[in-house]
Amino acid sequence: MTSEVQGHIVAVAQPTWSHTKPICALVAKLLRIRRFHATIITSVDLRPQVAVEVERLFGPGEDSLKQIVRVFGVPCSPNLRQFGLIEYQEAVVETYKNLAAGTPIKLTPDSDIVYSAVPAPNLIILEYFYYKVMKGIRKVSGKNALIYAWQAGSATAILRSFGPEKYGGTGDLVAKIERIQADTEEERAEEMNKLVREPTNGDLVQLPGVPEMFDYEFIPQQGRTSPGSEFLGLLACGFRFFEESDGVVMATSSLYEDECLDSWREWFGSRPVFVVGALNPPASAEEITKVKKTPVGAEVEKFLDDMLNHHGRHSVVYISFGSIAWPTEHEQPLAVLAELLDQGIPFILSLASRFAIVPEDMLKKMDASETAYYAKWIPQEVVLQHNAVGWYLTHCGHNSVMEALSAGVPLICWPLLADQPINAVLTAWIHGVGYELFEGRSGHGLKPIRRLGGKKFEGTPDALREEIRVVMQSARSQDGEAKREKAQWFAKQFGAASEQGGIHYEELKKILAVIS
Repeated sequence: MTSEVQGHIVAVAQPTWSHTKPICALVAKLLRIRRFHATIITSVDLRPQVAVEVERLFGPGEDSLKQIVRVFGVPCSPNLRQFGLIEYQEAVVETYKNLAAGTPIKLTPDSDIVYSAVPAPNLIILEYFYYKVMKGIRKVSGKNALIYAWQAGSATAILRSFGPEKYGGTGDLVAKIERIQADTEEERAEEMNKLVREPTNGDLVQLPGVPEMFDYEFIPQQGRTSPGSEFLGLLACGFRFFEESDGVVMATSSLYEDECLDSWREWFGSRPVFVVGALNPPASAEEITKVKKTPVGAEVEKFLDDMLNHHGRHSVVYISFGSIAWPTEHEQPLAVLAELLDQGIPFILSLASRFAIVPEDMLKKMDASETAYYAKWIPQEVVLQHNAVGWYLTHCGHNSVMEALSAGVPLICWPLLADQPINAVLTAWIHGVGYELFEGRSGHGLKPIRRLGGKKFEGTPDALREEIRVVMQSARSQDGEAKREKAQWFAKQFGAASEQGGIHYEELKKILAVIS
């Protein structure tokens, strides 16, 4: 790796951890190949967490790389933090103007720390629905700075939501929204919601690489609230962003979504489609040691060691719905926990989501049990690499799937929204690395399932409790071992692909070639 610093890459993701964490890893991986000025823009409140993550990503002897990374925090209304609407996009554009002009910039608007000027950006890797930011950057830099769409989810799911209709996508939603005729803002938002988030007409959808599905199968859980027209308008711009971008960077793998990625390449034509693989590989021994020294890390390690001694390898189920998601029917997760407790199956439960609701009586039952552990934050990197852990019960967010497969841990899929239903199909049906739960559905999710011959489900706590009983029985059989072997195959392949000369490593080199 050359010591010369060449070029300037700006990375901007949606200011939520599931989107920002992998883009931090992307920047770190690129810097290990070649030095460049690296700028990450995020929200003010997320900036400290991003700074800690950057510190974590670089090991001993890599201080010079850490020092190249600059993390700016810009304003973002707390109520809009999850999606970053008007205020956040405007602040990102203003920060970019200063970067392009080569002027010093404050760490955050209220900070006394000022970063010195560096050369103007050559490349911006930008969240794919920040169309207004794209327009703002184009106004400042024209085509002198390339803009690559950042895509941290399932490529198949994003193709469905924002791709051309000929590939099973929804096409140009902005044009469709412009044709809506409504008397009130509420009616307009309702019609927009049907187009953008909940097309549930029972139409058949054929996406590359997965079985034919009804349109409502992409919405297995009833939503908590209907978003307003402003947020829906933000999402609707995804198709136009991809159409106008100079390329796309995808945190997925051709080992996982090969047929779909071929459709992306066909769609983009001469524009590059960079497939950089799982960006959050298993933690190093040094990182794990550091985490184990934290209070929760030490407790988790002791619990897992105890379960390994008393219940054996692969006996523990790790349960996490990420930092945002949680089933909308609160009785459903309680039914799963009750069944695991009754069967004496060890589990670790993450309650990181702000929507996670577990009543006091269930908390007391878990406290009294020797086979249950729960906490607001769980060190996932420790859990997934421990020999006691056998299964990951997950909402199937893309980061979770990639991290599980990178660690060789099979999944129990409970998809709720977004790219999760597609990931459940890919893991459980296409690759055979997990089981999919169907009784945890609600709303449109209880309609007939195409790939099951039109079978319908009850969606009751009792039905879900029986389903998890059957799934756990299968998980501890030869069928479960076959799924574990396939997950371990993915871990080996992902590892090789990320090493020098591997398919994912070579994709990273291609990104850097544009700023040489």
